[in-house]
Amino acid sequence: MNSSSVTKVVGRVLVLILTLAGCASMEKKGAPLTVDFDLHARAIYTMDHIEGDTLKDDSGNGLDALIRGKPATTEGKFGKALVFDGTQTYIELKPDVLEGKEWSFLAWVNAEAWPPWARIFDFGDGATADMWFGFSGVEGVMRCDIFHPSGSVKLLGPALPTGEWVHLAITVNGREMVMYIDGKRVASGYTGLLPSHVEKKGLYIGASNWPDPLFVGKMDEILIADAAYTDQQIKAIMQSGIPVR
Repeated sequence: MNSSSVTKVVGRVLVLILTLAGCASMEKKGAPLTVDFDLHARAIYTMDHIEGDTLKDDSGNGLDALIRGKPATTEGKFGKALVFDGTQTYIELKPDVLEGKEWSFLAWVNAEAWPPWARIFDFGDGATADMWFGFSGVEGVMRCDIFHPSGSVKLLGPALPTGEWVHLAITVNGREMVMYIDGKRVASGYTGLLPSHVEKKGLYIGASNWPDPLFVGKMDEILIADAAYTDQQIKAIMQSGIPVR
């Protein structure tokens, strides 16, 4: 092999190496994240398994929920979604969903409208020890509050669109509460409170502990965990879906 042929071969090898490196970099940057960590799931509601008015807990922990109103499903973000008609449909959860020294709530929602004070969730007595997440009738944006005789914290996020799927998440770790919209951290605040500090009653998805409008639209992939997920973990669940079916 003469020097010119060696130069050509080396040149081709270098080009090949650079091309492969570039492809690997692009693949890594654009590849979806995977759920390769322990979910510490307390309850999972994929909306794919409904028996009568019972919404099955897909985590295996037996925390089946009760659907009030007329259960109906439609095409969801992953599999099926539960339809919230805005007049009588909401979900009632069991008290065990609030336990844990850390806590996360994740869900896909697709709202037809955002009536003032409509809830994503509301847990507690509505007056002295409560945690709720929904559309604020005062600020006109998404809001999450947790309050107790020992203190309170309020987070304000952006207003959300209607007619399209949006991923929502709230995490609490005993020091900080964080709100995420579509995998992005949009608000945070210090609090020593946890969901386990609120009253273990009035545990609703899509309804309020006050006489407020019900949520109207669709929800899918509700995950409640006794862990405060990181930014990357929330993005992974959002992109890949909950790994149970």
